[in-house]
Amino acid sequence: MATDTQFFIIGWNTNLVKKGDEPKGFEDLGNAEWKGSLMGESRDFQLLLGLAKAKYKSDEKASDVIKRIAANQVEFHRGHSQRIELLVAGQKPVCFTCYAHQFPPRVKKGAPILPLLAEGVGEIGGSVGILKGAPHPNTAYMLSRDDVKQFPKYEKIWKEIFQIR
Repeated sequence: MATDTQFFIIGWNTNLVKKGDEPKGFEDLGNAEWKGSLMGESRDFQLLLGLAKAKYKSDEKASDVIKRIAANQVEFHRGHSQRIELLVAGQKPVCFTCYAHQFPPRVKKGAPILPLLAEGVGEIGGSVGILKGAPHPNTAYMLSRDDVKQFPKYEKIWKEIFQIR
């Protein structure tokens, strides 16, 4: 059972992105029209991992897409809660590492933001299982998923692309 999940998606401020001009996917954010318009979280390398493993089935293709996004001068802000508020305020037109669950309550209250729900990367942050034959069967143990083993590799690639220390 998952203990937490995050879904990284693209979101935009509707006051700054005209209807019909919204990005249709991560590839679009590599286009020159988005230069200076993007913000993200510097620690969200799981997006790269998800694109490489699930969408493209290729480290090279996923890295190419992220490199093109990076070329558009992404502005990084630490903290997903802060970033969604900056998107609402119009700090930048587009966020490419927003959490999907942060949109509905804000949209419901009239915030000028919309999410791209047709594409995103989900991450299961942890899982819980009960081990058969455990000395204390009512105890739950934290188990990591297989992709966690690859976090250092993708974090390194992500940091190299965005030139993050």
